[in-house]
Amino acid sequence: MEGGGPAAHSVCMVSDFFYPNMGGVESHVYQLSQCLIERGHKVLVVTHAYGHRKGVRYLTSGLKVYYLPLKVMYNQSTATTLFHSLPLLRYIFVRERVTIVHAHSSFSAMAHDALFHAKTMGLRTVFTDHSLFGFADVSSVLTNKLLTVSLCDTNHIICVSYTSKENTVLRAALDPRIVSVIPNAVDPTDFTPDPSRRDDSTITIVVVSRLVYRKGIDLLSGIIPELCQKYPELHFLVGGEGPKRIVLEEVRERYQLHDRVRLLGGLEHQDVRNVLVQGHIFLNTSLTEAFCMAIVEAASCGLQVVSTRVGGIPEVLPENLIILCEPSVKSLCDGLEKAIAQLRSGTLPSPETVHNEVKAFYTWRNVAERTEKVYDRVADEVVLPMKERLDRLMTHCGPVTGCIFAFFAVLNFLLLMFLRWMTPDSIIDVAIDATGPKGAWTKRWADRSPLHDAAFQGRLLSLKTLIAQGFNVNLVTTDRVSALHEACLGGHVACAKVLLENGAQVNAVTIDGVTPLFNACCSGSAACVNMLLEFGAKAQLGNHLPSPIHEAVKRGHRECMETLLAHEVDIDQEDPQHGTPLYMACTYQRTECVKKLLELGANVNVGKRLETPLHAAARKSSVEIVVLLTDYGANLKCRNADLKCALDLAMPHSKVEQALLLREGPASLAQLCRLCIRRCLGRSCLYTAHKLHLPEPLENFLLYR
Repeated sequence: MEGGGPAAHSVCMVSDFFYPNMGGVESHVYQLSQCLIERGHKVLVVTHAYGHRKGVRYLTSGLKVYYLPLKVMYNQSTATTLFHSLPLLRYIFVRERVTIVHAHSSFSAMAHDALFHAKTMGLRTVFTDHSLFGFADVSSVLTNKLLTVSLCDTNHIICVSYTSKENTVLRAALDPRIVSVIPNAVDPTDFTPDPSRRDDSTITIVVVSRLVYRKGIDLLSGIIPELCQKYPELHFLVGGEGPKRIVLEEVRERYQLHDRVRLLGGLEHQDVRNVLVQGHIFLNTSLTEAFCMAIVEAASCGLQVVSTRVGGIPEVLPENLIILCEPSVKSLCDGLEKAIAQLRSGTLPSPETVHNEVKAFYTWRNVAERTEKVYDRVADEVVLPMKERLDRLMTHCGPVTGCIFAFFAVLNFLLLMFLRWMTPDSIIDVAIDATGPKGAWTKRWADRSPLHDAAFQGRLLSLKTLIAQGFNVNLVTTDRVSALHEACLGGHVACAKVLLENGAQVNAVTIDGVTPLFNACCSGSAACVNMLLEFGAKAQLGNHLPSPIHEAVKRGHRECMETLLAHEVDIDQEDPQHGTPLYMACTYQRTECVKKLLELGANVNVGKRLETPLHAAARKSSVEIVVLLTDYGANLKCRNADLKCALDLAMPHSKVEQALLLREGPASLAQLCRLCIRRCLGRSCLYTAHKLHLPEPLENFLLYR
């Protein structure tokens, strides 16, 4: 947010649903907050107290959470009188200098209270709707009327699917232009497949859900006995807690399925993945769902998903990854039997294939980036003054409801004036920012140990002393950064060697997917790279993790690149984001790396999807690299996704254009022979050319010497 970038916002997330409670809303608030902090914003969360968890707590990256001592009424939602929460929320908003209040979930009474009070205080408001409602039953009619009151003067509304947007616009009679669709996401590093955890002698169906009526637990109670009777090898693994657990226990007891139906109870978020990877099929029986995070997490773990076709679920996953059914026992049983048949026949894609497909769909960083744009828009809007707000309530919410809540708005304003008279804003202590541009709690140094500091600064003697005193060499920060990561980032070979000799994990991965080898390539220490490889470092742990060779090429560390290639790293390894190492070298104009890659046999025409390295060089106006690529046989006629060749990308009348025009005609016979021989010899050309026993001038010509 510095250096002329977008303004940093001070955001207060408000919802009754947050950790230690577990669910989609809780995960959404937490993950979005972490990514907004990463983008430089100040973020805090306000929720109600959970048991003994009261007051202020700090989570990863300095995320401050206020657990307010408010009475819970039903299903973790607080009781409300609309006014009792104003003193507490007003104090927090003033103390934390909040500029935007972002409320979550239609079911949260605290969220509606916060919106009401924030508007009275003149703060910008955003609301995210995570649920779908009907229009016929009494509870839906009442909830929809409350939503109309809450959202009629809210600055912006976010929905998690297009179905959810339609539903919310109709329920609350909103202008569609102030409603955005930003889907949920999943952290792919937290939900990775592990087929070794499965018992392939059985078929395991996993259910992870709140055990409540709207999650379709009554449907599940009908599915379990029917399928267990038909398939003797079938097992059910059910994670979650709620009032409907008794229904599942009765089914298990009645049909004597204790050894085939396991009820795990409530799960911590970090334990969900360990449950999912034990299964083959994931079942979702929800009766209403705006998005459903659970099916994305299950698919990321490589499970075949079977789900009810309700709400926004059909928008979440492609057809090849999900079997959609009507919300009935018969339809869901048919869908599960189809999945079982595919599993038995071996036609289901591998877990790794499914994971790689899903991780590209939804990322929290993308959600945060899009939410940030909403905040930027809202920050420029005017908060309605009291007179216009009262007019909006009375005209938008109906003659009776509108007048009632207009009266409440006036009372709320008067109570606010009284509180300001009793305790003026000016005498409320301003809290020290934990996050944001001036945050005291910076992410990188949140929980570093002396071992981390010694490794990063290259203090070998201190490092040995700390290890001798019993410090765990695999101690990690909240971002999973180890001392070995720090030693490699600083290029301190001796420190890295001591850590490895004392048992440091050579392939440890941070929360961002960074390995010690990646950090060594970042620092440019070829000696460090070589030593890590000798201790068993893997040059590429997975396609979804940052690539060491691409980092080495990007920074122009040719020796690190050569070391990796000497350890059989694929020279044409294509990264979805950066393309091949040669393409990256051309993009960042690393001429020495381009020369070496071509010399070692890199494919001159493979870049990033339809883009070739020549396209990148032409776009960057790098004449030397263009000449190198064409000498090594780059195809000038290759066209990218926009149907443009390299010549089309060159600046008019530039040296690059002249170089490309000179090489447009047919190549010389000598050049054609050289390319043909090199193709026949393959990537080993550099080392096998001498076996041809050619005269020295010819061998030098063949090897571009």
